[in-house]
Amino acid sequence: MSLLRLKYLIKKEIEQINKDKSILIIAFIVPFLLILIYGYGMSMDIKPVKAALVLENNSSVSTLLYSRLQGSEYLQITTVYSHQEGEDLLKRHKIDAIIDIKSDLKSPLNLSQKEILITVNGSSGIFGINAQSYLQQAISGALSSYQTVKTQSVEIISRNWFNEANISNRYILPGQTVGIITLVGAFMCSLVIAREINRGTFESLIASNVTAFEIMLSKTIPYFFMSLWGSFLTLILTELLFKIPIQGSVLFLILTVCAYTLSSAALGLFISALMKDQFLATEYAIILSFLPAILLSGSLFDLRSVPPFIAFIGYLIPPTYAVESFRICFLSGGNTDTLLINLGIIIFYIVFFSSLTVLLLKRSGIKGGRHD
Repeated sequence: MSLLRLKYLIKKEIEQINKDKSILIIAFIVPFLLILIYGYGMSMDIKPVKAALVLENNSSVSTLLYSRLQGSEYLQITTVYSHQEGEDLLKRHKIDAIIDIKSDLKSPLNLSQKEILITVNGSSGIFGINAQSYLQQAISGALSSYQTVKTQSVEIISRNWFNEANISNRYILPGQTVGIITLVGAFMCSLVIAREINRGTFESLIASNVTAFEIMLSKTIPYFFMSLWGSFLTLILTELLFKIPIQGSVLFLILTVCAYTLSSAALGLFISALMKDQFLATEYAIILSFLPAILLSGSLFDLRSVPPFIAFIGYLIPPTYAVESFRICFLSGGNTDTLLINLGIIIFYIVFFSSLTVLLLKRSGIKGGRHD
């Protein structure tokens, strides 16, 4: 490998980046837009849950619940005077749930969870589950101080480790950050080799003395640093806008970001060399990199909840290990052994995709640095 040739090849790529401003949009504008969409659009926190409290018997318990629940920022309580009236509001989607107290429950001294009926609109899936959980916790908290020793024989205390505030953004964004890094690196680099082939300038490289390894390096280095700036911009925006705490090692977080950004760039170059067409390369970059990083990495859906074959595919791709490392660095901390193993797996994929790219470049006519 000639360092002088590599220097001029990198210089050529930098000049190309300066001419093509769309690369700057992919590197900086796209991460900014995606972090806003994911951070604000994918939040699973429900605020407020609109619930109707049935005051059919106008008991002291109903008055107690209304006064306590009305003060919660997560709940918006309205009153109705029959269960049927609440059902009418639920069918018209004016409310999300109905809280109905049985008519024989007249005193706080006769409390029982079985005597309070919560009806939730379950058509929205996760929303209904979360709404039910909010209401159960709020009602339990509101009535707990009035329960006697006889009616409260078992006390249940729960604690949410690593996300004490129970904010969904803190769980979602570390995983979605991996998806953004994947898109920026793979999508940007998927254009590089295919663009030269489509423009006909790749033939001049074949006719020169450059080696396939030099071409791969010259196209990886500048776009890796561009992607890396976009990756760190994504992390900075995540911290500034959503204030996700970093409980683990900052060093391992930086190393993982750098390694995974390089693996995404290597994957993009491989796709570009394989497709040899800009349109096809960008399409396959989304299909083979971005979508698996979102759907098969465990960032949204736990791999234990999917069929074994799908989980097997998930464990074959590098985003799965990046997501795990990001969540350790952001939320739980510790677990250095897992971070080291995941970093090693990501580095393996860097070598793997880079080797495949070199092999494809050689098959295109560049063999041993000489034109055959």
